[in-house]
Amino acid sequence: MYGLSGGGGMEVIQHMILRGFLANENVIPRWRYDKFLDHCAELGLLRKVGGGYIFRHRLLLEYFAEQFTKHNPEHVEQLIEQQREESEKNV
Repeated sequence: MYGLSGGGGMEVIQHMILRGFLANENVIPRWRYDKFLDHCAELGLLRKVGGGYIFRHRLLLEYFAEQFTKHNPEHVEQLIEQQREESEKNV
């Protein structure tokens, strides 16, 4: 329970909410997300690095980022504003 009450707790909650939302929208598999990511790594789309994954090719990253920004412009603006606020706090 320390992970939720200590540092990083909000990130865990945000992660779970995001996964639930994406699963409800049929954007990601509902269960066994790790198997899906492992399968993408086996296909060569992703590379497993430590406990995470990265795109093997920059073109894939850029393509999916473009698709996201095209279909979610208001969310992108919110993310940019959050980054600005956090940068100002750290200065």
